[in-house]
This record gives sequence, C-alpha cells and structure tokens, in this order.
Amino acid sequence: MHTDKINNPAAYDKNFYKKDAKAQEGLINKWRKEIKTFKGNIKKSQDKIAELKKQITSLQNETAN
Repeated sequence: MHTDKINNPAAYDKNFYKKDAKAQEGLINKWRKEIKTFKGNIKKSQDKIAELKKQITSLQNETAN
C-alpha cells in the first residue's frame, strides 16, 4: 500500500499536488521510512518465528528420547 502511495500520492491525499514541493517530499519520505520500518519489523518477526520453531523442534527431540 505504501508503495502505491508513493506511485500515486493523489489517490491517498487529494490535496497532494496543491502542497508545496517540500510538503510533497516530506510525505514521500515519510512513506518510504514507514516501508523500511515495516520491512524491518517483518524480518524481526520472521527471525523470531524461526528461532521458536528451532526451540520447539529441540524440545520435541528431547522428549522423544
């Protein structure tokens, strides 16, 4: 969605093209930062899930033996 905001800002902010260049750039930069933050959060979550899966497998192996 944020990528679409960058590609089509007027669809998300009807006054986008009425704003001065600095305000437009500020919004675009905000959306880019949010994309980066979301990707980082997704990566951290995926890493945590992988870690928990390893722990579960390890515990299952311990109980099986």
